[in-house]
Amino acid sequence: MGSWSREEIDGAFNHFMEVTDRCFLLPTANPSVDLEEWLQCFTEDVTYRDVGLGFGDGSVVEIHGRDAVRAWICGLFDVFPSLSGMSYPVPWYVIDEERGWVVCEWMNSMADPGDGSVFAEKSYSRLMYGGNNQWSFEEDIVNPKRIQDMLQAWVEAKARCSREVAR
Repeated sequence: MGSWSREEIDGAFNHFMEVTDRCFLLPTANPSVDLEEWLQCFTEDVTYRDVGLGFGDGSVVEIHGRDAVRAWICGLFDVFPSLSGMSYPVPWYVIDEERGWVVCEWMNSMADPGDGSVFAEKSYSRLMYGGNNQWSFEEDIVNPKRIQDMLQAWVEAKARCSREVAR
């Protein structure tokens, strides 16, 4: 048997999903403050791996520690502030109680650009529970081309909708 019960892992994952929704759905001018609750869902020594997009210029696939995760996630908002307002529904997840893992599919869903169209792309995550409602490991698997194409299409739709409103 694993170190934690299925109920504890499931409760922590549901908490993580709620915090993710709360932190990322709210438009924000200062993400380092608004994202602090989300960052607290990770242990101080968390390992965060991104297979597909990577970190920085994409050549680094793994970062260590909550401070590194903070710098990365807040840096995303500096480059692409429209990420605020994204939602991340989870169509399914599986708990491996023996290993303390959760494997899930996330939908990276952009806010409505103004015409009701939907822009979303799936990704997958594996999280390792670290106790105390915190995750000690997250590995995200994404198709960078599909994410980039979706984001580009959303930017174009948003610009088109903004031009139509200005008329």
